[in-house]
Amino acid sequence: MYTQSTQGLNGAQAVPQRIDDLDFDQYNESEMAAHGVTVREVLQVLDRGFRIKRNKAASSTPYLMVGRSYGGRWLTIPIAPTNLPGVWRPATAFPSRPNDKV
Repeated sequence: MYTQSTQGLNGAQAVPQRIDDLDFDQYNESEMAAHGVTVREVLQVLDRGFRIKRNKAASSTPYLMVGRSYGGRWLTIPIAPTNLPGVWRPATAFPSRPNDKV
């Protein structure tokens, strides 16, 4: 679980306060697989700890979850809120670029 209590700057939406679980389906699982990433690795990032960054790309996923799998692989996971508190939906996942890790 991830918790953070930060306010958005200048009225901007604050970063997620809780991420307890991720919502997977056939679409996002196939998107992850296209990048060589498994659901298991994404869940390991959720369990191990991660950073949240704003997604600068124009996208339906306002945040990027960035962290390492148990094997040490850095992953970037674009996420969007769902209607359930604490549950977020990854659109995909891919190996992190060097600038994602900071």
